[in-house]
Amino acid sequence: MSIGTVSGDAMRHRCVEKFRELAASEQGLCDEASLEQIEASELDTVEAEARWWSDKTESERDFQARVAELVSQIRYSPHESLVLVTHDDVFHELLGRHTHTSAHVRQGPLLKQMTSGSVPSCQLLWCCMDFGREHAQPITDVVDMSSLLQVAMPQQPRRGRSVSGRGSE
Repeated sequence: MSIGTVSGDAMRHRCVEKFRELAASEQGLCDEASLEQIEASELDTVEAEARWWSDKTESERDFQARVAELVSQIRYSPHESLVLVTHDDVFHELLGRHTHTSAHVRQGPLLKQMTSGSVPSCQLLWCCMDFGREHAQPITDVVDMSSLLQVAMPQQPRRGRSVSGRGSE
C-alpha cells in the first residue's frame, strides 16, 4: 500500500496526521500523551528535501543490480552492524539471491516465507553476513526477531468506540 509521496516538511505533517488517525482508530494504537510527544518532536528532513525517486519503472535487471550494489555497500561498510528498512521486494531479492545454502538448510521455512508472497508489516529479521566464505551469497543465517516487537510494544487496550464501514487503505 502506498500512502503517497512527499518530501521535506510535508513528511512531518503526514506522519503527524497518520498518528492522529491511529489515536482515533478503533484499536487506539496511539494514546494522547504519545500523540502530544509526536506533535512536539522535530523531524530532520535534510536528506529528503527534494524528490529523489523516479516515476519510471525499473527493469528486473536494474533492480537486481541495485540490490547487488546494496550488498556491496554492506560489505564495505565500516560498521559492525547495520539496520536495513525496506520493502518486501528487496527482501525477496536479497534473501532469494544472496542467501547461502547453509542458511536455507537451517531456516528453510522462514526463507521460503520471506522470498515468496508478501512480507508481514514491521518484519524484523536478523541476518548474519559472512563475506569471507562466498561473497555472491554472503547471508549465512537469518532469524525472525519479530516477537521482540510484540514484547517491546505490547498491545494497547481497545477503546470502547465502534467504527463501522471502514475499508482497508
